[in-house]
Amino acid sequence: YLRWLSKCDRLPTLSEEYEGPVLMIGEYVVDFFETSFGFEIAQALQSSDFLRSTNRFIFDREQGGGDAKVGRRILGENISLIAKPHLKEYNGRRLLGSFEMDNEGIIPPDEFVLVQKGILKNKLNNRTLLDSAETANGFGSGPGVLEVNISAKSKLEELYRKLIDLAKSAGLEYAILIKSDSSGYFSRFYQINVKDGSQQEIQPVYFPGEGARALRNIEAASDVMQVHDRFSQMPSQNFSITSYITPSAILMNELFLRSLRQNDEPEQEDIPKVAGPLERKPDPKN
Repeated sequence: YLRWLSKCDRLPTLSEEYEGPVLMIGEYVVDFFETSFGFEIAQALQSSDFLRSTNRFIFDREQGGGDAKVGRRILGENISLIAKPHLKEYNGRRLLGSFEMDNEGIIPPDEFVLVQKGILKNKLNNRTLLDSAETANGFGSGPGVLEVNISAKSKLEELYRKLIDLAKSAGLEYAILIKSDSSGYFSRFYQINVKDGSQQEIQPVYFPGEGARALRNIEAASDVMQVHDRFSQMPSQNFSITSYITPSAILMNELFLRSLRQNDEPEQEDIPKVAGPLERKPDPKN
């Protein structure tokens, strides 16, 4: 990691803001889903504990959040989310988020569909019920194991080909590839030349302000799944673990990216420099 970090500063930066296809491979896919789900989607997946009379102080109930209506679209139509809290192992790997009952002593079902083809079907409920239609379903501790399914699946080689084709169709000279290092501790970023397929590693990039809208731009996903454990982002859960089962790669038909070096802060040389106390020369008059 330290070798990569020292090398990273010498890599070229993304020369301009990028808006086009992106292929993500490895653990970065989980990071992307977590970031894109964000607070809004996490709230939509669980029922709110807030009383109706306080809603004006929380958020606009008609726009989503804890009272997003079941039957309403909250994700892209090719995404489904299924909670599988009793699943203890997947492809030989132990799932740390698995549990038998939640922290209120309720046993959840083996499988629980939260989102089907982008439509919110059910919510994660604890014993605090504010609607007569709600029932405590054993998810007071969060989903435990969350499987993310993408309906359009392809081999990794096909995803590479589609990435280049999408970039060519958009009139771009290159496409962006993001893949996690084998250690899983950091990710590497590449520009892929659409003419010859050559790869140029670049400094890290990020996608600002996309949120859940980015999930509507998933073109396809790998037919191979992966597992990674994360601390839960569910707003009412404290230090619970969620085991994510996701595709090992996803292709976005469009994503807005910026280099981490592209910001509104002044360049280092433009910042006034003041000598520290130990650097100042003593005044001969004193």
